[in-house]
Amino acid sequence: MLLQWMRGMPISELVDGRQRSIKNESINIAIRSTLDLVENELRFNYVRAFGCYTELLAEAFRAHGLEELQKSLPSIALYLEIGASDKTMISFISLGLSRFAAGRLTNICPIKSFSVAEARLWLSRQDLEVLGFSRYIRLEVDQMLKRSVAAA
Repeated sequence: MLLQWMRGMPISELVDGRQRSIKNESINIAIRSTLDLVENELRFNYVRAFGCYTELLAEAFRAHGLEELQKSLPSIALYLEIGASDKTMISFISLGLSRFAAGRLTNICPIKSFSVAEARLWLSRQDLEVLGFSRYIRLEVDQMLKRSVAAA
């Protein structure tokens, strides 16, 4: 579940996966236990543990003159905190989009390494209605783009 969460899998799919793996569990229990696992384990305990591990590893690299390796350490704690590890998805979330909308948009985005500015520009050029996105995601993107214009 940890990898699925970091790859941006929606909560509903995590719940479905849990319910398939634990046959006798009711949907109510599957939902509660999945949300509990995400909030208390993945987004709290694992974030702290991976953050600590990364800092210890970075210190070991510095102590042995391997600063270049230190720079290449992935931000696993961040990925766990926001539930995304794809740079483009993280950029969409940084723009203020929900994790759900960011995940759906990332699925159709041809480039997986957009910066925040590149993600905003790409979104401004898309016709999300033609691409089949729900009105809720279109509204969320439209509001984000309006905020971006107002802030500029």
